[in-house]
Amino acid sequence: MKTLIYQRYYYFLLTIFLLFFTIDCPSQTPSIDSLQNLLNTKISEEQKAIALAQLSQEIYYYDFKKSLQYAQQSLEIAQEVKSKLGEATAYQALGYYYYYQQELYWSRLLHQFSLGLFKALKNQKGIADELHHIGLTYFSTGQYEESLRFYTKSLEIRKALGDELNLVPSLLNIAIVLEITSQIDKSLKYYQEAFDIAWKYKKNNYIIKTSYNLANTHLSRRNYQKALAYSDTTLKYAQKIKMEYGIGRAKRLKARIYNAKQEPHKALKFVIEAEAIFEKLGANTERVSLLLIKSDVFQIRKDYVNMKKTIQEAQNLIPTIKDPAIVAQIYQGLYLANKGLNDFEAALEAYEKEVRHEDSIFKLEKDKQINELLTKYETAEKELTIKELDEKNRIQALQIERQTYQIILAVVILLLLSGLAFTFYQQKKWSFQRKLFDLEQKHLRSQLNPHFIFNALNAIQDYLYQKGIEKGSFYLVKFAHLMRQTLEQSRVNYISLEDEITTIEHYIQLQQLRFEHKFDYQIHVDEAIEIDEIGIPPMFLQPIVENAIEHGFLMKDRKGKLDLFLREKSGVLQVVIQDNGVGISKNLQKQSDEYDSLATKIIQERIQIFRQKSKKHINFEIIDLQTENQLLQGTKVNLQLPYIEL
Repeated sequence: MKTLIYQRYYYFLLTIFLLFFTIDCPSQTPSIDSLQNLLNTKISEEQKAIALAQLSQEIYYYDFKKSLQYAQQSLEIAQEVKSKLGEATAYQALGYYYYYQQELYWSRLLHQFSLGLFKALKNQKGIADELHHIGLTYFSTGQYEESLRFYTKSLEIRKALGDELNLVPSLLNIAIVLEITSQIDKSLKYYQEAFDIAWKYKKNNYIIKTSYNLANTHLSRRNYQKALAYSDTTLKYAQKIKMEYGIGRAKRLKARIYNAKQEPHKALKFVIEAEAIFEKLGANTERVSLLLIKSDVFQIRKDYVNMKKTIQEAQNLIPTIKDPAIVAQIYQGLYLANKGLNDFEAALEAYEKEVRHEDSIFKLEKDKQINELLTKYETAEKELTIKELDEKNRIQALQIERQTYQIILAVVILLLLSGLAFTFYQQKKWSFQRKLFDLEQKHLRSQLNPHFIFNALNAIQDYLYQKGIEKGSFYLVKFAHLMRQTLEQSRVNYISLEDEITTIEHYIQLQQLRFEHKFDYQIHVDEAIEIDEIGIPPMFLQPIVENAIEHGFLMKDRKGKLDLFLREKSGVLQVVIQDNGVGISKNLQKQSDEYDSLATKIIQERIQIFRQKSKKHINFEIIDLQTENQLLQGTKVNLQLPYIEL
């Protein structure tokens, strides 16, 4: 786990500098001024939309709220005048904004939409740019193979265009992926090629980026002479264009190199100089990284008093740090400082906090793996199901490994603290079992959400193919609102019945779009029910509705009808979902030959877990209407669900 922390932290430092330069350096204020001046002149609406999108990208590091406003305004104007180029550029700008906000799923979706428009326009430069930035979103979620595939495609197009200078971003990103995947020799080759191009054209920003990454790579290989040479180049050119951020990064890099060379006096000099720069810029993440380097200097000197003071400075900045790997390293340093001071009680407290943040890193790794499953849904549901099962088994294996680790930790504490440690161990064991139970329920919800998203996306995709991008934009925006609501609900254990009904209605309307209004629906709510005061688990009813639509109306020739009845009696929500589809008996025969319903599995597993957690009975039955009346056709689902009062 310690190795994981340091790897994540190192690549965080390596990539954030690159992300800062995803587009040409945002510190180019003349570009911002020229765009603002252009908007004050008489230009066409299409030119105005493009200028606003470009301004959105340039101004982000000064005012991210205005950046979003400019991008949204660009899209509105482009759609109003029906400019495909304007729309493509606006979606590109929105993709940048959400990328910098670390909303990677939405960033990728917007860049993919922009890519489709650029392809329709046969705009090769736009295609190359969007492939590059889609690759960045995959890189940021740890899907290195996918990111490399998109980077390579972008590089091929840029080479065909003959724009040698524009190859540098692609070469840099490919080199980073190769370095992360331990292909160091290949990585150095791409870094060097990027540096040679930047040097040839005397492109200052690119010289800074490429020399910085080359210095980092040589540092990781302990080639300190070359690392210092390239870091000197980074510092020289950052000072040349008065780029404060780049100067601070270069000086921090030199501090790391001297620290690795066991020359703490030189390292401390550059740390102090870089600290002044980042404090002025308000870059707290960078300040923390410097404080960690400074603490390493004091550790080399065995000056544990100053080491602890330095780590405590970093500790005060934790509320501004989002990455749990950095926070874990702060507590690791605090643990080592207290241990060096023989303050074992404080050392143990710091160690426990470090372990908790390691748990957060474990959760982040799980979230990345779930994002990867979402990607697989876009290609084939069957492939996703296999991947999902593998993922669930892997998570369970990691949980067992984690539990074993905690037992070993408890034994060590038992040897050190005798009877008190035994009580502590029992409490930790109980807490872990409770978290394990909650994690299983959250995993089922994470399993449900991608399944829902995939089917809703199919509806939008079908409509786009049939009606075109212009008409499809309305439903894409509607789908985005629905996805935001669904993702928010997935984070809580209970939502109001009112919110559940709203979500179901949105889902049914999207399915009506997909099936070309092949069926009607009606939701009947008993007048005695206060739907805003009844709380149920989120998306508990949606899989049942999904089965009714997918398996009831898919093979049906005549008009379908879906009814949802909601009643309340003696603290139990009584739900009846009825359709006039082909019936459960035909569906069972089809499933046994072709398809095993994932939605049915999910609802059954959620019911089982809810029974265990709430200790309450849940009645769930599926009835073929022909068993009640031979003249009827369809399926009825009865569900009696205990609820809470909000």
